Amino acid sequence: MNMKKNDKGKWEVRLSLGIDARGKRVQKYLSASTKQELRAKVSAFEQAYANGEIATSIHERRKTYTVTDLLDEYFEVHTPSLSINTRRNYRSLITCITKHLGTHDINRLTARHLESYLSMLEKEKGMKTSSVNLRIVLFRAAFDYARQAGYTKNDAPMFLKRRKETKTKRNLWTVDELVRFLDTAREHSPYWVTFVLLAMTGARRNEVKALTWDCVHLDEGYVHINKSIAQLTAAQRHESRTGKLHQFTPPKTKRNRDVYLDAGTMSELRRWRVEQAELLLRFGEKPEDDLVCTTPFGKYLNDTLLRTEYRRICTRVGLTPMRIHDFRHMHATILLNNDTNIKVIQERLGHTSIATTMNIYSHVTEAKQKDAANAFRLQIDREKKRNVQ
Repeated sequence: MNMKKNDKGKWEVRLSLGIDARGKRVQKYLSASTKQELRAKVSAFEQAYANGEIATSIHERRKTYTVTDLLDEYFEVHTPSLSINTRRNYRSLITCITKHLGTHDINRLTARHLESYLSMLEKEKGMKTSSVNLRIVLFRAAFDYARQAGYTKNDAPMFLKRRKETKTKRNLWTVDELVRFLDTAREHSPYWVTFVLLAMTGARRNEVKALTWDCVHLDEGYVHINKSIAQLTAAQRHESRTGKLHQFTPPKTKRNRDVYLDAGTMSELRRWRVEQAELLLRFGEKPEDDLVCTTPFGKYLNDTLLRTEYRRICTRVGLTPMRIHDFRHMHATILLNNDTNIKVIQERLGHTSIATTMNIYSHVTEAKQKDAANAFRLQIDREKKRNVQ
């Protein structure tokens, strides 16, 4: 097995699987960012092939190789190393595509077919530009894999042009609206601590839901974020054989971090720990995985429950709901507006680089740049007046 780096800096390998029904040699092409990742892909593919889960030839399946065949195989070969949530999103995306194009022969699929499909999504379904571009990227990658594997010479997706994406303005709440929401949640919601942590830590939703009590340092005044949580589908639960609705995963950027909190929030966490213990005692339940954010029965708080409760509180307060992820953006924006060092914000949010933070919150930093320019001019003018006098 000869692994080598290609011109794009990726590691690649061709696997020979024998001869097909027409006497032609059958090969599989695999690629990855690192040699170690490629070895893992090869191992996973060989195991699936040995178990008969992957056909050795397009002619062994059917006379034509359809879009469904291609996307299913591409998914099995290229996604084993991805996170559970990313794999689920890929599978959902492929399911949506195959509903419309699944039966098409990949050798007869034209750019016109693809453009017609994408235009339908944009005009009739009102799909966002970013979602349309995601499909274009998947088409290109899958057909590139098919060409290198010798399944087709069709390069129709390469003629698709990515749509120009425009940044949409985030409709964040004001600080007063955030305060009203949190006050109402504390008084009327059994999930109030989840919303408090979303607002006060700036952590991602699944990082907050994954927080366990051993990572809450009440005396030192910080929480240690070292994991995320993935909600499993029915098939994934069956495969895991644990019966659980969730599974712990590393944080999105693989960066563990300590997020310090104010004394008031730490006091609320102490109060919640007592309340949670009393609820579990009342219902005779044991806490699931020692999670901080749970249902009153100590169970995993799934996304449906969280979203339903979030909308209920918004209705009670009279607020237009923003995305739950926007608690994170509000956290960063409030800190930036209060002149918090951008490096500190990057560390709190868990971004891999400070450039990521500055790019996401460029609208805030631009305003700060203008303030800095005005402050500099004001100082120069003062000095001029002093010299004249």
